Amino acid sequence: MDFDAVLVLSFGGPEGPEQVRPFLEHVTRGRNVPPERLDDVAQRSAEVCAAALRTTLEHNWLEHLTHSVTEEAALESAATRAAPNPSDPFTRAQVHVAAGMIAVQLWVSTHEALDRLRAYAFAQNRSTVAVAADVVTRRLSFSELDDNEPSAES
Repeated sequence: MDFDAVLVLSFGGPEGPEQVRPFLEHVTRGRNVPPERLDDVAQRSAEVCAAALRTTLEHNWLEHLTHSVTEEAALESAATRAAPNPSDPFTRAQVHVAAGMIAVQLWVSTHEALDRLRAYAFAQNRSTVAVAADVVTRRLSFSELDDNEPSAES
């Protein structure tokens, strides 16, 4: 069989935790799925997402750690880097992983979480990468921040 083209379709999906239940209701509309089952699927979806995030964090951290002499040096390197290095996959990935962690902490979309990460970094006069490193290493939790007064204490 010869093919001249490939058609790719995307069904789409939820972009944040708050969109999971409405998404499930939409895709199961008219199928008489009990609400309890939707709750179970939404919970399982959150568990799978958390496991994937944990795996990504562990993989990225181990990759970054192999380039440093000690764990403390790896933490300091990630936290004090002035700007993202496009050739360093950990640097780019850690910003997106941090945004994912913030999205989970605040129950917002990843787009909003990334905006909040950047805004916090700007308000603190720090690089986005340095703040992301604090989030990824759990030195900073956005769920613990006072909306009126951001601080880097955790």
